[in-house]
This record gives sequence, structure tokens and C-alpha cells, in this order.
Amino acid sequence: MKLTQTQTHGKKMAFISRLIINCFKKTKYLFLSLLFTLIVVINHEVILAASTPSLEIAKSLTQQGFSQLYDGKPEAAFQTWQAAYRAYEQLNNEQGMNGSLINQSLALQALGSYTTACQALTQALSLNNGICPDSLQKQTNFSQLSYLKSTLHQKQINEYFQFIGFYNLANVLRVMGEPEISYVILQQCLTSAVQLQNQKIQDNLLLNLANTEVILYNQAKSKYQLTDDFTAQKKAIILAKSKFVAAQQIYQELSNSQSTVSLQAKLNWLLAWDTPLMVNDLKALLQNKSNLDLLVLSACQTAKGDRRSFLGIAGIAAQAGARGVLASLWLVDADSTAQLMTKFYEGLKSGLTKAEALRSAQLSLLKSDKYFHPYYWSAFILVGG
Repeated sequence: MKLTQTQTHGKKMAFISRLIINCFKKTKYLFLSLLFTLIVVINHEVILAASTPSLEIAKSLTQQGFSQLYDGKPEAAFQTWQAAYRAYEQLNNEQGMNGSLINQSLALQALGSYTTACQALTQALSLNNGICPDSLQKQTNFSQLSYLKSTLHQKQINEYFQFIGFYNLANVLRVMGEPEISYVILQQCLTSAVQLQNQKIQDNLLLNLANTEVILYNQAKSKYQLTDDFTAQKKAIILAKSKFVAAQQIYQELSNSQSTVSLQAKLNWLLAWDTPLMVNDLKALLQNKSNLDLLVLSACQTAKGDRRSFLGIAGIAAQAGARGVLASLWLVDADSTAQLMTKFYEGLKSGLTKAEALRSAQLSLLKSDKYFHPYYWSAFILVGG
């Protein structure tokens, strides 16, 4: 039976289809095997990528730690910065690792773990952690102080993270009872800070230095009070006076500037002398201070005389060298005194003499509806010129 051309073509197509199907059956397992291998390779690359953190992840952890610290969660911040340290470590980013250690010290300070904070900072700054006291009571010895001076003299402090690290190390050591070492660190930082041309860093270093000077002043004052040896007393009072003057100059410099720490400097200056000031202390501090133009004693009865001085504390201050002393004769009202002092300083700022500024301030209260009575405005007198 003779096949037509159409039937012959159909048989050929059927034969080709069976070949394709058989070929697919034989190769489908090979195809699936190759597909599975590709999936494994791709997934392996994903796993490797996930196990090696990116710089963005490390930076994100750093910022997260700051957010946690500002939210009052120092423990969480510490753990986050530990994770950031590990991320930077895998990236072999040494500066990121050191920065994470400095950040960890912030959380540790908030937790009161000053010894551990000190150790973290010395690790970040490549210093011998032997400079860290074992506790708040145990202090470092002279050899450790000498080591730090020598190391700081050789070390170049020229990177931002180094300034932050040394700034925090000075804070920690001061709290731990090591103001001498704190002072050395801050002095070296100030010397190097000029290179950064960052006024904010310099102002914060100065504020810290003034705070340290106050502690050194109190230490010297305690030595003066606790010893009966004349030579030791003389040495202590000279040191106390120098530290008092140094702190005063820095606080005043910062208070009169446009610095972001100006207000803090004013508060620290007021809080620094929150202990009673003895008459002998006042005499010692003001002795030979011929450049002290005005001392304002706005508390109650500061010009009330007694057997020691005709004009009380004001008289002692004048005898000790203050050219002008503004003081009160009786128990004064807080609100009216605040207003009078404000007017007095405004007068000085406008160019009036001390006497003219006081008179102007007193007249402003006299003309007011609330403080016109002499009790409010006439208590203050000016001793000296």
C-alpha cells in the first residue's frame, strides 16, 4: 500500500518527537543534578556573604550602640559595641576596632565599671594597662607615671579617635583617684590638639583640665590641713594657690567665650567651691593677688564685722589684696539680691565704675514697686575702690 506524502511526513514527525522524549528522559536527571549543584553553590555564596559582615553593618551597630546609651541602656550598648568590635575585627579594620573599644568604655563608665573601662581604653590606645588602678583606692606609683609621660612624649596624637580615647582615659583616671596622670594626659592632648584645628575638642580638653586642677587644689589643701610640718605646709599652700588660680583662669576663659561648654564652665566654677571656705584659706588664696580688681560676696552678712575684722569677710578680703569688695551687712532677700546683682553687672559692662554701677543698681530697686524698701537695696556696700 503506497503511502501518501502527508502520511509520510506525519510518521517522520512522530519519530522525531519520540527521540526528543527519550533524550529528555535520559538527561532530566543530569539537568536536575546540575540545577541542584548551582543552587548549592549560590546558597554557599550567600552563607559566606552573611558570615562576613560589611562595613555598613559595623557602622550600623556603632550607631545603634549610641542610641541605646542615650536611651539609658548602657548594658545593651556595651553588648552592641562588642558586636561592632567583632565585625570590624573580621573586616581587619583596626581603626574601627579601636573606636569600638573606646565606645565600650563609655558604656562601662555609665555602669560604674571604671577599671574595665580603663583597660579597654589602654587597649585601644596601645598603652600598658598597668597605668589602670586595680580599684578606686589603689593608686599607681611613680614609675607608672614616668612610663606614661615618656610614652605620651613619643606618641603622635594626631587622629580624632586618639583624642577621644585619651580624653576618656583622663576622665576615668581622675574618677579613680589619679588626677596627676589625668593632668599629664590632658596637657599632652592640648599640645597636640592645635594640629586638628577643632575648637570643640580644645574647649572640652580645657574644661577637663580645669576640673582636674580643682581636684589637685583640694588634694593640696588637705595636705596643708593634715600636716604640722612647716615646710610641708608651705609647699602645700603654694601648690593649692597655683591650682586654684589655674582653674579660675580656665573657667573664666571658657565662660566668657562663645564655646559650647561655656555654661558648663560657669556651673563647674560655682560647684567647685561647694565646701566651706575658712578665713585662713581665703587669706592664703588672696595673698599677693594685687591683680584682683573686684570680689563679690553676695551671701548674707559678708560685711558684718566681728573680732577678727571690722568688716567681716569683706574686710579680710580687702586686707589680703582685693582692690574692691562688694559685700552685705545683713540677711538679704534672695530675689531682690539676684535682681540687684544683675543690674550691677550690667552697669559694669556698660562702662560704669564699681561705685556707679552699685548706685545705679540700688536706684533701680528703689524705683521698683516691689523692692523700694531700703531693706532690699541698701544692704550692700563697696569696700575699696
